[in-house]
Amino acid sequence: METRANHLIVGSFVLALLIGLVGFVLWLAGSGNDRAVTRYDIFFAQAITGLRTGDPVSYRGIPVGQISEIKIAPGDADRILVTADIDRGTPISPNTVATLALRGITGGAYVLLDTDESGAIASTSVTGESPEGHPVIPSKASRIDQIIAGAPDLITRTITLLDQANEVFGPENRAMISATLSDLKTVSGAIARNPERLDQIMADAQATMSEARAAAERFDGMMTSLQGTAGNLDTELKATLTELRSAVGAIDKGSAALMDELRGTNRNLNSLIDENRTPINDFTSNGLYELTSLLAEARGLVTTLNSLAVQIERDPQRFLLGGQQQGYQPGE
Repeated sequence: METRANHLIVGSFVLALLIGLVGFVLWLAGSGNDRAVTRYDIFFAQAITGLRTGDPVSYRGIPVGQISEIKIAPGDADRILVTADIDRGTPISPNTVATLALRGITGGAYVLLDTDESGAIASTSVTGESPEGHPVIPSKASRIDQIIAGAPDLITRTITLLDQANEVFGPENRAMISATLSDLKTVSGAIARNPERLDQIMADAQATMSEARAAAERFDGMMTSLQGTAGNLDTELKATLTELRSAVGAIDKGSAALMDELRGTNRNLNSLIDENRTPINDFTSNGLYELTSLLAEARGLVTTLNSLAVQIERDPQRFLLGGQQQGYQPGE
């Protein structure tokens, strides 16, 4: 009797629990229906696989409504019309955009509302009212759709990469790699059989490195000396350039003064010519001819005097006395 009484108590408790759960569900469903919502239409150009009627609509992760109807857009078989009941007060603006998102890896899909910061969606997508008279929320492809759209290209690139890898690790290259490993094995075996030779090589290498280090230090000292010499040459060159600039400046000043004097002389000469233009013209037209004639006569006179001097020098007596030195002639 006690066992039957316990079963009756447990059964009553379970029945009461089920009735309470059903009542809670009905209350929850009733409370959801009492919400003030606005019906929006969303047109998707891509497939909406996994989205069902009753799936939620969230705004930046916060549930704000649910899907009430899904169907092919009337008159446009390439688009899907999704009707959603969204709570009033949800900040739906012209920049609000809808995308299809997944609830986890194996979960269903839902509609995610977010704000398009660039504003490109609002300026290019369908806005206003749908044929059913509902306001329209623009949509865009989700990242999953973008990944799926780029999957063929990714697969093609992967196949190309695998083909290239197969070529790299082809039979010929594998044979070459095997030969290289065999050579390395031979070298390592030879080194292992001649440790003294390896020590000698290492000692020679260390000595060579020491000499190279010393040469580098000498080269560094030489470069430092060259830098010092270059610094001195630079100082001297700067001093020479300074003196050269001074000399050029002095020459410029002297040239300027000389040009001023030449200009003054030119002005004076022009003034003198202007003041004596008439006498100069008379001289060039008449006096120059007379001067030329005088010079010609003077040149003839000089020639005559030169001839006379030659005769006097040759026979001065005959020049002075004439032909009297010939003496007496009979019959005169």
